[in-house]
Amino acid sequence: MAFRGLMLCYILLLPYSLAFATSPKPVLQLHLMSFNNDNHLYFHELLISSLKAINQSVSITIYPETPQTRIIKYLNEGRISLHWMLQTPTRDTLYTPIRVNLTGGLIGTRLLLIPKGKAYIYQNINSLGEFRQLPVVGALGKSWYDAEVWKANALNYNPLEGDWRQVYKPLALGNRGVDYFPRGVNEILNEAAEHPDLMIEPRLALIYHRDFIFYLAKPYISYKDVIEKALKKAERSGLQAKLLNKHWGHTTRTLKLNSRVHLYLETP
Repeated sequence: MAFRGLMLCYILLLPYSLAFATSPKPVLQLHLMSFNNDNHLYFHELLISSLKAINQSVSITIYPETPQTRIIKYLNEGRISLHWMLQTPTRDTLYTPIRVNLTGGLIGTRLLLIPKGKAYIYQNINSLGEFRQLPVVGALGKSWYDAEVWKANALNYNPLEGDWRQVYKPLALGNRGVDYFPRGVNEILNEAAEHPDLMIEPRLALIYHRDFIFYLAKPYISYKDVIEKALKKAERSGLQAKLLNKHWGHTTRTLKLNSRVHLYLETP
Protein backbone atom coordinates (compact mmCIF):
# COMPACT_ATOMS: atom_id res chain seq x y z
CA MET A 1 0.00 0.00 0.00
CA ALA A 2 2.84 2.31 0.92
CA PHE A 3 4.54 1.42 -2.38
CA ARG A 4 1.36 2.24 -4.36
CA GLY A 5 1.11 5.56 -2.54
CA LEU A 6 4.73 6.33 -3.36
CA MET A 7 4.19 5.49 -7.03
CA LEU A 8 1.09 7.68 -7.17
CA CYS A 9 3.04 10.54 -5.65
CA TYR A 10 5.79 10.04 -8.26
CA ILE A 11 3.28 9.93 -11.11
CA LEU A 12 1.62 13.13 -9.90
CA LEU A 13 4.92 14.93 -9.55
CA LEU A 14 6.46 13.72 -12.81
CA PRO A 15 4.67 16.15 -15.18
CA TYR A 16 5.79 19.09 -13.06
CA SER A 17 9.36 17.81 -12.95
CA LEU A 18 9.41 17.43 -16.73
CA ALA A 19 7.93 20.88 -17.17
CA PHE A 20 10.61 22.33 -14.94
CA ALA A 21 13.40 20.50 -16.74
CA THR A 22 12.29 21.61 -20.19
CA SER A 23 11.16 25.14 -19.37
CA PRO A 24 12.81 27.75 -21.60
CA LYS A 25 15.57 29.99 -20.28
CA PRO A 26 14.43 33.46 -19.22
CA VAL A 27 14.74 36.01 -22.01
CA LEU A 28 17.52 38.52 -21.39
CA GLN A 29 16.19 42.06 -21.71
CA LEU A 30 19.08 44.06 -23.17
CA HIS A 31 18.99 47.85 -23.53
CA LEU A 32 21.95 49.00 -25.63
CA MET A 33 23.40 52.22 -27.01
CA SER A 34 23.93 52.89 -30.72
CA PHE A 35 26.03 55.46 -32.59
CA ASN A 36 25.37 57.32 -35.81
CA ASN A 37 28.69 56.16 -37.27
CA ASP A 38 27.80 52.48 -36.62
CA ASN A 39 30.67 51.91 -34.18
CA HIS A 40 28.26 49.90 -32.07
CA LEU A 41 27.57 47.23 -34.69
CA TYR A 42 30.47 44.92 -33.84
CA PHE A 43 29.70 44.94 -30.11
CA HIS A 44 25.99 44.34 -30.69
CA GLU A 45 26.59 41.49 -33.11
CA LEU A 46 29.22 39.87 -30.89
CA LEU A 47 26.92 39.98 -27.87
CA ILE A 48 23.79 38.78 -29.66
CA SER A 49 25.52 36.11 -31.76
CA SER A 50 27.40 34.76 -28.72
CA LEU A 51 24.18 34.42 -26.73
CA LYS A 52 22.41 32.84 -29.68
CA ALA A 53 25.23 30.27 -29.96
CA ILE A 54 24.40 28.99 -26.45
CA ASN A 55 20.64 29.06 -27.18
CA GLN A 56 19.96 32.06 -24.96
CA SER A 57 17.01 34.19 -26.06
CA VAL A 58 17.33 37.96 -25.94
CA SER A 59 15.10 40.96 -26.40
CA ILE A 60 16.91 44.07 -27.64
CA THR A 61 16.02 47.73 -27.15
CA ILE A 62 18.30 50.20 -28.93
CA TYR A 63 18.84 53.77 -27.75
CA PRO A 64 19.98 56.46 -30.22
CA GLU A 65 23.32 58.23 -29.95
CA THR A 66 23.84 60.52 -27.00
CA PRO A 67 26.93 62.18 -25.45
CA GLN A 68 29.31 59.95 -23.48
CA THR A 69 28.43 61.67 -20.21
CA ARG A 70 24.79 60.73 -20.69
CA ILE A 71 25.71 57.13 -21.60
CA ILE A 72 27.46 56.89 -18.23
CA LYS A 73 24.39 58.41 -16.57
CA TYR A 74 22.17 55.81 -18.27
CA LEU A 75 24.49 53.03 -17.10
CA ASN A 76 24.50 54.36 -13.54
CA GLU A 77 20.71 54.54 -13.54
CA GLY A 78 20.22 51.13 -15.17
CA ARG A 79 18.47 52.60 -18.21
CA ILE A 80 20.90 50.62 -20.35
CA SER A 81 21.84 47.06 -19.39
CA LEU A 82 25.53 47.24 -20.20
CA HIS A 83 28.09 49.11 -22.24
CA TRP A 84 31.49 48.38 -23.72
CA MET A 85 34.28 50.46 -22.22
CA LEU A 86 38.00 50.29 -21.71
CA GLN A 87 38.74 48.15 -18.66
CA THR A 88 40.04 50.18 -15.72
CA PRO A 89 40.27 49.50 -11.96
CA THR A 90 37.89 52.39 -11.27
CA ARG A 91 35.21 51.04 -13.60
CA ASP A 92 35.70 47.58 -12.12
CA THR A 93 34.51 48.97 -8.78
CA LEU A 94 31.64 51.07 -10.17
CA TYR A 95 30.06 48.40 -12.37
CA THR A 96 30.04 44.64 -12.78
CA PRO A 97 32.79 43.70 -15.27
CA ILE A 98 32.44 40.78 -17.65
CA ARG A 99 36.09 39.83 -17.92
CA VAL A 100 36.35 38.82 -21.56
CA ASN A 101 38.40 41.05 -23.88
CA LEU A 102 36.26 42.16 -26.79
CA THR A 103 38.74 43.26 -29.48
CA GLY A 104 41.80 41.06 -29.05
CA GLY A 105 43.72 44.12 -27.86
CA LEU A 106 42.96 46.08 -31.02
CA ILE A 107 41.28 48.87 -29.10
CA GLY A 108 44.55 49.63 -27.27
CA THR A 109 46.08 50.91 -30.51
CA ARG A 110 45.85 54.67 -30.93
CA LEU A 111 46.34 56.55 -34.20
CA LEU A 112 46.49 60.32 -34.48
CA LEU A 113 43.87 62.51 -36.09
CA ILE A 114 45.71 65.68 -37.14
CA PRO A 115 45.10 68.84 -39.22
CA LYS A 116 45.58 68.29 -42.94
CA GLY A 117 49.09 69.08 -44.09
CA LYS A 118 50.71 68.50 -40.69
CA ALA A 119 52.00 64.94 -41.22
CA TYR A 120 55.55 66.27 -41.75
CA ILE A 121 55.78 66.99 -38.00
CA TYR A 122 55.84 63.24 -37.28
CA GLN A 123 57.75 61.95 -40.31
CA ASN A 124 61.08 61.36 -38.51
CA ILE A 125 59.71 59.95 -35.25
CA ASN A 126 60.85 56.39 -34.50
CA SER A 127 60.64 56.12 -30.72
CA LEU A 128 58.48 57.20 -27.83
CA GLY A 129 61.30 59.43 -26.58
CA GLU A 130 61.40 61.29 -29.89
CA PHE A 131 57.62 61.66 -29.87
CA ARG A 132 57.75 63.02 -26.33
CA GLN A 133 60.15 65.78 -27.45
CA LEU A 134 57.81 67.11 -30.12
CA PRO A 135 56.19 70.49 -29.35
CA VAL A 136 52.68 69.02 -29.76
CA VAL A 137 49.70 68.67 -27.44
CA GLY A 138 47.09 65.93 -27.60
CA ALA A 139 43.37 66.31 -26.90
CA LEU A 140 41.87 63.81 -24.45
CA GLY A 141 38.68 63.65 -22.41
CA LYS A 142 39.40 64.75 -18.85
CA SER A 143 38.11 61.50 -17.32
CA TRP A 144 39.30 59.12 -20.05
CA TYR A 145 41.72 56.35 -19.23
CA ASP A 146 43.81 57.57 -22.18
CA ALA A 147 44.47 60.73 -20.17
CA GLU A 148 45.95 58.60 -17.38
CA VAL A 149 48.12 56.78 -19.92
CA TRP A 150 49.36 60.01 -21.49
CA LYS A 151 50.15 61.44 -18.04
CA ALA A 152 52.00 58.25 -16.99
CA ASN A 153 54.12 58.49 -20.14
CA ALA A 154 54.88 62.23 -19.70
CA LEU A 155 53.03 63.17 -22.90
CA ASN A 156 51.46 66.61 -23.15
CA TYR A 157 47.69 66.75 -23.50
CA ASN A 158 44.83 69.18 -23.09
CA PRO A 159 41.98 67.74 -20.95
CA LEU A 160 38.59 68.13 -22.63
CA GLU A 161 35.53 68.85 -20.51
CA GLY A 162 31.93 68.48 -21.59
CA ASP A 163 31.15 66.98 -25.00
CA TRP A 164 34.46 65.86 -26.51
CA ARG A 165 32.91 65.94 -30.00
CA GLN A 166 33.49 69.70 -29.98
CA VAL A 167 37.25 69.12 -30.42
CA TYR A 168 37.29 68.66 -34.20
CA LYS A 169 36.93 72.31 -35.18
CA PRO A 170 39.69 73.72 -32.90
CA LEU A 171 41.93 70.81 -33.92
CA ALA A 172 41.47 71.66 -37.60
CA LEU A 173 42.21 75.35 -36.95
CA GLY A 174 45.58 74.35 -35.53
CA ASN A 175 45.96 77.33 -33.20
CA ARG A 176 43.73 76.38 -30.28
CA GLY A 177 46.12 74.47 -28.07
CA VAL A 178 45.60 71.00 -29.53
CA ASP A 179 47.67 69.39 -32.29
CA TYR A 180 46.40 65.83 -32.45
CA PHE A 181 43.52 63.67 -31.25
CA PRO A 182 44.41 60.03 -30.43
CA ARG A 183 41.65 57.73 -31.68
CA GLY A 184 40.91 54.04 -31.67
CA VAL A 185 41.30 51.94 -34.80
CA ASN A 186 37.54 51.35 -34.76
CA GLU A 187 36.82 55.09 -34.76
CA ILE A 188 39.36 56.99 -36.78
CA LEU A 189 38.37 56.17 -40.38
CA ASN A 190 34.77 57.28 -39.84
CA GLU A 191 35.87 60.43 -38.04
CA ALA A 192 38.39 61.36 -40.73
CA ALA A 193 35.67 60.92 -43.36
CA GLU A 194 33.28 63.10 -41.37
CA HIS A 195 35.89 65.86 -40.98
CA PRO A 196 37.65 66.43 -44.33
CA ASP A 197 39.83 69.19 -42.87
CA LEU A 198 41.54 66.53 -40.76
CA MET A 199 43.69 63.54 -41.73
CA ILE A 200 45.08 60.35 -40.22
CA GLU A 201 48.78 60.59 -39.41
CA PRO A 202 50.25 57.85 -41.66
CA ARG A 203 53.29 56.45 -39.79
CA LEU A 204 52.75 56.01 -36.06
CA ALA A 205 50.74 53.73 -33.80
CA LEU A 206 50.75 54.36 -30.03
CA ILE A 207 49.92 51.11 -28.23
CA TYR A 208 49.03 50.17 -24.69
CA HIS A 209 47.79 46.86 -23.30
CA ARG A 210 44.15 47.32 -22.39
CA ASP A 211 40.94 46.23 -24.06
CA PHE A 212 37.22 46.91 -24.06
CA ILE A 213 35.03 44.73 -21.89
CA PHE A 214 31.32 44.84 -21.16
CA TYR A 215 30.25 46.50 -17.91
CA LEU A 216 26.83 45.63 -16.49
CA ALA A 217 24.54 48.11 -14.77
CA LYS A 218 23.49 47.13 -11.23
CA PRO A 219 19.94 45.96 -12.09
CA TYR A 220 21.40 43.45 -14.59
CA ILE A 221 24.07 41.80 -12.44
CA SER A 222 22.23 38.47 -12.74
CA TYR A 223 23.13 38.42 -16.47
CA LYS A 224 26.85 38.21 -15.75
CA ASP A 225 27.37 34.45 -15.78
CA VAL A 226 25.41 33.71 -18.94
CA ILE A 227 26.98 36.57 -20.92
CA GLU A 228 30.46 35.61 -19.73
CA LYS A 229 29.84 31.99 -20.70
CA ALA A 230 28.64 33.07 -24.16
CA LEU A 231 31.58 35.40 -24.80
CA LYS A 232 34.17 32.86 -23.68
CA LYS A 233 32.67 30.30 -26.02
CA ALA A 234 32.76 32.85 -28.86
CA GLU A 235 36.43 33.46 -28.13
CA ARG A 236 37.26 29.74 -28.17
CA SER A 237 35.16 28.88 -31.20
CA GLY A 238 36.58 31.62 -33.44
CA LEU A 239 33.28 33.53 -33.61
CA GLN A 240 34.87 36.62 -32.09
CA ALA A 241 37.78 36.54 -34.57
CA LYS A 242 35.33 36.09 -37.44
CA LEU A 243 33.29 39.12 -36.37
CA LEU A 244 36.42 41.22 -35.78
CA ASN A 245 37.49 40.51 -39.34
CA LYS A 246 33.99 41.19 -40.67
CA HIS A 247 33.68 44.58 -39.00
CA TRP A 248 37.29 45.79 -38.77
CA GLY A 249 39.40 43.64 -41.06
CA HIS A 250 39.16 46.16 -43.90
CA THR A 251 39.92 48.96 -41.43
CA THR A 252 43.09 47.35 -40.07
CA ARG A 253 44.33 46.66 -43.59
CA THR A 254 43.51 50.18 -44.78
CA LEU A 255 45.35 51.71 -41.83
CA LYS A 256 48.37 49.42 -42.42
CA LEU A 257 48.76 48.70 -38.72
CA ASN A 258 51.49 46.10 -39.15
CA SER A 259 53.78 48.40 -41.11
CA ARG A 260 53.51 51.42 -38.80
CA VAL A 261 56.13 52.48 -36.26
CA HIS A 262 54.84 51.07 -32.95
CA LEU A 263 55.36 53.25 -29.88
CA TYR A 264 54.56 51.22 -26.76
CA LEU A 265 53.12 53.10 -23.79
CA GLU A 266 53.36 52.20 -20.12
CA THR A 267 49.99 51.26 -18.64
CA PRO A 268 49.26 52.80 -15.21
